[in-house]
Amino acid sequence: SFGNGEEFWIKHSTYREQPQTKFLYKFIMVMDTFSSLNGKKKELFISTIDEYNVLRPESVRMSMIEVNEERNERNGLLDAFTVRAEVPLENGEVVK
Repeated sequence: SFGNGEEFWIKHSTYREQPQTKFLYKFIMVMDTFSSLNGKKKELFISTIDEYNVLRPESVRMSMIEVNEERNERNGLLDAFTVRAEVPLENGEVVK
């Protein structure tokens, strides 16, 4: 016996599940910069994790981090995160 007739004739079936996500506000970003004034390269380290900031004090740059959660499907679950970082640059400093 093949069970009920519906299961026997199924050619394709799809099940979709969306995970529940949460931004933990743990953020690390490394940027390479170039000085248009003296030609020197520099690495900037931006993090919301204090334990990491103390490891690289010479390249830490205090920044403003903003996170927006997007719920496009109106199902109560998060669909995406938009992370925006405002990093102050020194005079002549350009991000590569």
